[in-house]
Amino acid sequence: MGHFDVAFCADFVRGIVGTDDRLALERHIEICRPCATTLEWVVELAALTAAERQYEPPAEVLVRAGAMFATGKPRGGIGTPDRTDLVSSKADVKGAGDIPSERNDV
Repeated sequence: MGHFDVAFCADFVRGIVGTDDRLALERHIEICRPCATTLEWVVELAALTAAERQYEPPAEVLVRAGAMFATGKPRGGIGTPDRTDLVSSKADVKGAGDIPSERNDV
């Protein structure tokens, strides 16, 4: 039998694999340390993401973040964004290094 990949282990952790597949993985990890390690990693990742989903930032943080990113300009349709919305001048990004003005400068 081959090894189980991360996607299968994620499905296992989410409980969406069939009984035969579940039993096969459970037997396999008893003798295969790499697959057992992968499954342990996926279990830990699932626990971290579950905790992250429950986090709710304070309301004042959401208000400040919204104000920081609001441009007051209506958003255009699909296409290249207007890069002038990001910074008003090269001086606004001091310490970020030189910003090439043309592709040839890269």
